[in-house]
Amino acid sequence: MRTIVEGPIGAVPAHLAGGAAVLHAEETVWAAMLAGWRAQQTSRNLAEATIERRRSVVCRFQDYVGSYPWAWTAPEVDEFFLEFRVLRHGSHSTLLSYQNALRMFLEYIVDPAYGWVELCWSRFGDHPVQVFHEWNTARHT
Repeated sequence: MRTIVEGPIGAVPAHLAGGAAVLHAEETVWAAMLAGWRAQQTSRNLAEATIERRRSVVCRFQDYVGSYPWAWTAPEVDEFFLEFRVLRHGSHSTLLSYQNALRMFLEYIVDPAYGWVELCWSRFGDHPVQVFHEWNTARHT
C-alpha cells in the first residue's frame, strides 16, 4: 500500500504537490499529467499501443486549442471536431475513438483521487473540467 503522501498511481507528483516553484509551470504540469495518465493506464494493463494512441490524440487536441486542460472549453471541442469531420473528412469511428480518448483523459485529471484539480487551482487560478458530454459528442451506432 502506498502512503497518503505519495497518493495513487498517476497522482500529482510530490515535487509539484509541495508548491515549490518550477520553471515553465504550465508545461511541467502538462507533462506530469500525461505521465500520470500513462502510469494509470499501464496499471490497468492496457497495451502500450493503446496508451500511445490515446496520448497522441490528447496532445493533438492540446496543440490545436493552444491551451492546457485547465482552460479547455466545450466550444473548442465543437470546433476541433467540426474541422475533423468537415475539412479532414474524418470517419465516424475515428471521431468516436478521439472523443473517447479525450473524455477519458479529462475523467482522469478531474478525479479527486489524483489531485490535479487542486493543483491547477492553486498554481493557475483555474482547474480542469469535463468538457465532453452527451450533447457534444457522437453516439456509437
